[in-house]
Amino acid sequence: MRRPSLTACLASLLALVIPSCAASPDPPVCAGAGQCRVGHCMVGRCRPSPAPLAPLDAQRLVLQPADIAVLSARALPRGPGLSPAASAPSLAPSTSSPGTPATSLGASTSSPGTATPFFGASTSSPNTATLSPGGSASSSAAPSGATPPSSATLSGATTLSGATPLSDPAAPTSTAASSDLALDPASSLAAARARLPEAVALGAESAGDTVLLFRFEAPWPDDADIASAFLVLDPVAGAPPAAAEVPLEIARILEPWLSDTATWGRQPRHTIPELAAVARRRPLAPVRIDVTRLVRAWSERAHDDHGIALIAPGDDPVGLACSMGITDGLGPRLEVYLR
Repeated sequence: MRRPSLTACLASLLALVIPSCAASPDPPVCAGAGQCRVGHCMVGRCRPSPAPLAPLDAQRLVLQPADIAVLSARALPRGPGLSPAASAPSLAPSTSSPGTPATSLGASTSSPGTATPFFGASTSSPNTATLSPGGSASSSAAPSGATPPSSATLSGATTLSGATPLSDPAAPTSTAASSDLALDPASSLAAARARLPEAVALGAESAGDTVLLFRFEAPWPDDADIASAFLVLDPVAGAPPAAAEVPLEIARILEPWLSDTATWGRQPRHTIPELAAVARRRPLAPVRIDVTRLVRAWSERAHDDHGIALIAPGDDPVGLACSMGITDGLGPRLEVYLR
């Protein structure tokens, strides 16, 4: 009698251990959030596929949220190992009105509109151009030895960074110097930050399910060629790692909202969440979440498109500690790569 091969035995064993992937169609997919592969199942669902890299000719635009809210089923944890080291605030408020798309790049207004992760240190350029409400751009001084960035004009207005090739899914890297264009957020962000904790432990049992609401202004034309877009979260330096990998879900917000009125019981409706990222325990590095599809949809100006909701189920003993940019770091931000 012919004995089954070792490979067949292992395949049968894996089918019993991870039935959700084994029972998936061919090619196995998980609600449009990635393809199942052997050993890549998590909480009964498939791990998201790697996000696409930005093309070499893409130009990076960094946006701070026009409004942000942190909603938790229970009180947000503020343990001693969670708060970042104190430093000067990284953002200055703007005078633009909340919820109004910026038009200083010569772009038409568009309503904001959610992701697979990259994990790795960010390689932001030492020069950061800040666009004032009047449309004039100013650059912060670069440290000694920094290479001057190249630039290209978008819509005949201010300049964006040069080409930013991404050669490693762990982090955006560039073989040529580049700069980031950081848009000043609306004045509502300053008020929202006053209500934000210094850090949030996403997925922590002590906080329960946590929802982060983001609304961004789109300063590019409706016909802009968006190569890719990522929501970026920075970990808190020195914070203890999560007990396990933390799943992060995203959804499109369907109702208008403001951070000063949004609560767990009064949060806006959103689409059915889909698994978008899996944050690793180590190394502690920025989590890059692919939101290209949602950002591209902003040009459609849908009446029920009011931002991005990031959902973290609260079932980890520790959770993923992310900085909100109050006293340290840039805080959550959106990176958009334009061609």
